[in-house]
Amino acid sequence: MPKISKWQGIDIGAALPIDLIPGLVLLAIVLCILFTFGNIVMAGRRGKAMILRFWAIFILATLAYVLGNSQLAKVIKSQLCFLGATNRVID
Repeated sequence: MPKISKWQGIDIGAALPIDLIPGLVLLAIVLCILFTFGNIVMAGRRGKAMILRFWAIFILATLAYVLGNSQLAKVIKSQLCFLGATNRVID
């Protein structure tokens, strides 16, 4: 599984280098085949709709993972956790 690195600023190229894209595409193809086969066998559904939905979810998940690895996301997360911890009411 390709490892997506942490990144800073607005340089999306640092987050998703060009050499990781073939690995991500291969991973997506293998997972798509497995999930589609499982969906056809277990649920008896047609595979065409499953393939389109899988790609949409895979792209969204990859985008969320890339954006979550930014330093800005880490700062926002730590600030939200800090605010949540200080505003808690103890009974």
